[in-house]
Amino acid sequence: MLLSAQTMIANTASYSAAALARICDLEETIDAHCKPYLAGVFEETVAISVYDRGNQNRFCIGSTLDDRDLVSIFIDWVGDHPDSIDSPAVSAMAAALIDRYPCPMPVDRTRIKVRPATWVLGQKCDSANQRDRDICRHYLLGVVDTSLLYREARNRGYFCVPAFTSPSGEELVNAFARWWERNPGKHHYPAVNAARAVLTERFPCGPQDKPPRGPR
Repeated sequence: MLLSAQTMIANTASYSAAALARICDLEETIDAHCKPYLAGVFEETVAISVYDRGNQNRFCIGSTLDDRDLVSIFIDWVGDHPDSIDSPAVSAMAAALIDRYPCPMPVDRTRIKVRPATWVLGQKCDSANQRDRDICRHYLLGVVDTSLLYREARNRGYFCVPAFTSPSGEELVNAFARWWERNPGKHHYPAVNAARAVLTERFPCGPQDKPPRGPR
């Protein structure tokens, strides 16, 4: 059901699998574009399994994982599935995680190391340095693409944008920077929780959308 939604988000996803694989293979873009995007995908997938009680864990991590592992998992899976290169990168990464870490197996969330704090991401978003803003933008795009993928698969979500559209990267960076400045008492939050709060505030759902309960 998850992967059947990939056609529906193909026009809104930030990258195809092939495009992201090229970005992940370049020294000048792997750290500022590839790693934060995959971290956003990963963190939002974990968050969905926590906050959307009706959604079972799609994958189960039983070992230490960092951003370099995410890159390897993605590149290896795309290399093994050449028919996936035109699919959205977020769909490919979701499939790669499911294949690599099937459930059930012991899960130790404390050993998952791809979890930036809000104050770290906020500094990147609020920076005048373009590389910092690129890191922020790609993390947030990973969160958005993942949420839209699961929304299409399950017809539910915690923020709502018009059909077949997605917020621009710069819009996300500026929205997060503003939220970060207004909420100094929440700088210790995991970045994905703050990203969810920003998206809920910036793109609220109407009563007809019935979003699942999540962080505010």
